[in-house]
Amino acid sequence: MGLEIEIIFSDAHLLIVNKPAGILSIPDGYNPTLPHIRSILEPDFGRLYSLHRLDKETSGALILARDADTHRAMNLLFDSRLINKKYHCLVLGHPNWEDRDERTSLLVNGDRYHRTIANIVKGKPARTFFHVQERLQGVDLLMAQLFSGLTHQIRAHCNHLGIPILFDPLYTRSTFHSSMEKLEKLLASAGYPKRLMLHASQLSFTHPVTSHPIAISIPIPSDFACMLDLLK
Repeated sequence: MGLEIEIIFSDAHLLIVNKPAGILSIPDGYNPTLPHIRSILEPDFGRLYSLHRLDKETSGALILARDADTHRAMNLLFDSRLINKKYHCLVLGHPNWEDRDERTSLLVNGDRYHRTIANIVKGKPARTFFHVQERLQGVDLLMAQLFSGLTHQIRAHCNHLGIPILFDPLYTRSTFHSSMEKLEKLLASAGYPKRLMLHASQLSFTHPVTSHPIAISIPIPSDFACMLDLLK
C-alpha cells in the first residue's frame, strides 16, 4: 500500500497511532479486503486488537492493544469512561453559546439513512461538552469532549444543535449545501479534497499494565489547518 501511519506511542502492550483521514479503523463489513489500520500495521507489529474506532474520514488518535490481556483491560477502561477523549471540529454556523454541556439522548441507526439521531424516549444517554475556540467566516472551530461513546455521537449532537460538521455528507441539511460547495472549492484551490472536518486531537488515561499516565496530543493535520487559514 505504501501508506505511512504515524506512531505516537508504542510499548509491549499498546500502540497509539495518528490515523489519517480516508483510512478505515476496522475491516469493512461488506468488503473485508479494503485496507484498514490493522491490516497496514500488523506486518510490522504483529497481531493487533481494535479497541475503538474513528470514522473513515476522521483523523487523529487511535489506540490498539498488542495482546489479549491488555485488550481486555483497556475495554474495561473504555466501559468505565476512564479514557478522556477530545476532538476538534469545524462546524457550519455560529452557536449562540461559548460552552455547552450537551446531554440529549441518542438512538443509533435511528432512521432509514442509518444515522444516529436525537431521541429522548428510545435513545441512550449521551454527553458531549462543546467549547467554541474560534469564530471564523461562517464556520466555528469547536473542541468537543466525549463523556460517552455512541456511534457518530459528535456528528449527531452537532446536527441536533443545528451546526453540522463541515463536509459531513450524512448529517448536513440541504440548507447548508451552498455554503459547503463554496468552501469545497476554496479548499480544492489549495490542493486538498474535502473530507469530514473532525480530528481526534487528545487522549489521556492510566496505562492498565504499567499504571503510568498516558497523555497524547496530536495537532490538527495539514488539510484542517489549511481550511482554518483560508477562513481567517
